[in-house]
Amino acid sequence: MPTRTGRRAAARSGGPFGSRAAVEDTSIRLSRVAKSYGAGPAAVHALHDFELEVNIGELVAIAGRRGSGKTTLIELIGAIQPPTTGEILVCGRRLDLLDDRGRLEFRTANVALAPQVPTLAPTLNVYETISQAARTSQQRRSDRWTRALLEAFELQ
Repeated sequence: MPTRTGRRAAARSGGPFGSRAAVEDTSIRLSRVAKSYGAGPAAVHALHDFELEVNIGELVAIAGRRGSGKTTLIELIGAIQPPTTGEILVCGRRLDLLDDRGRLEFRTANVALAPQVPTLAPTLNVYETISQAARTSQQRRSDRWTRALLEAFELQ
């Protein structure tokens, strides 16, 4: 099971997403999330009853041993795949309620994932990779948006 470094997740009370922080203050919330691959005795349970809360502006690192569910967790938060059970709230949207098309639209508008190995565009530099994503998502001012991201992550 991946572990979260930084501030501990909020204690749950007052419903599935607790009452510690208002939804407006929370960027990511996972409540009782499980993800399994396959069925029956051969099923692989990547995550089981997982809880996580990340508030706006909070920096979180996900760490764990190989096969502990780190990539699965990121794919769930990034709307790449749906959970088997549980609720996922990202930027005010319930991702667990979205179908394939809804997850695609959410990813296109809101998610940028950098692969661990640059296999998608190995000849592009960081600026070109980000600006290509901005153009793909039809970002109006892709150049200004790209420069802002580079500055925010200190990649100039």
